[in-house]
Amino acid sequence: MAWEKLNTRYANCSRSRVMSLKERLTATTRGSNSMDEFLNTMRSISDELSIIGSDVIVIGDDTGLQITYAGHATFPTPSKDFALFNVLCVPSIKKNLLSVSQFCKTKNTSIEFFPTYFLVKDLRTAATLIRGQNKNNVYVWPESLSPLTSFHAFVGVKAPLIDWHRRLGHPSSRILHHLVTSYTLPLSTSSSNVTCDSCLCHKSQRLPFHVSSLKSHGPLDLIYTDVWGPALISSTEGYRFYVIFVDHFIKYIWLYPICHKSDVSLIFPKFKVIVENYFKKSIVSMYSDNGGEYVKLKEYFATHGITHLTTPPPPHSST
Repeated sequence: MAWEKLNTRYANCSRSRVMSLKERLTATTRGSNSMDEFLNTMRSISDELSIIGSDVIVIGDDTGLQITYAGHATFPTPSKDFALFNVLCVPSIKKNLLSVSQFCKTKNTSIEFFPTYFLVKDLRTAATLIRGQNKNNVYVWPESLSPLTSFHAFVGVKAPLIDWHRRLGHPSSRILHHLVTSYTLPLSTSSSNVTCDSCLCHKSQRLPFHVSSLKSHGPLDLIYTDVWGPALISSTEGYRFYVIFVDHFIKYIWLYPICHKSDVSLIFPKFKVIVENYFKKSIVSMYSDNGGEYVKLKEYFATHGITHLTTPPPPHSST
């Protein structure tokens, strides 16, 4: 039925071309080729059918040039490939001609013409896709398009690791070594350590602590203690201070609210009994400042064999 309509519609055309297309269409089944090959064959037949009934193209002097067949082609560019459909083959034309209107409408592009060149741009991004020249007053599509240039950062210059650290925005050491390894950045030295003064100043929240000489090997080997206060407002039970005891080894903290600093001498013996019963061992050393509340305990420490360590006194400035 379909071929009866085809023959009726194109009765005045070349029946040999119609029959040739019929044979191609009949021979092409969906399962015989891959999907891409099947679609390309259907597109090619569709292109040739579209020109049956208008087998000539008329140029400016009203001359009709014979169209032998239609097909499709691809224009490669550095950024994308343009697929062109319904491309007419006219053997008597020596140069390929492109319809500006058709190309811009179907490919979502714009073409800007200048006295010596033209630009093909993407309508959405305005990015330049193709640049052609004006030769002998004819705008000529470039015969070959150079690929996009690959940009590399200082690939020709070897630099020390600290320079790459600065160039890449001061990343951490782990990220820096990953970038250097992954992208084969040229290094002038094999140093794996980077000391950046800017990072030390601006990324650190506080200066690093010096290595402490205080050592502990178990609970109650060393206990740090200090008193805080006075508070501006007393608690409901009259407390304005508190004393803490911190075990250097297990980092456990005991806190006792007190009314006066001098109450430390009353609290510590009770604290000593509790912790020594729990850990089944005696307190070895206490560490505190030189506050008067701890000075009062020196005799108690000596009696019970507890070493008392204190912070050094502040230096006195001479004027």
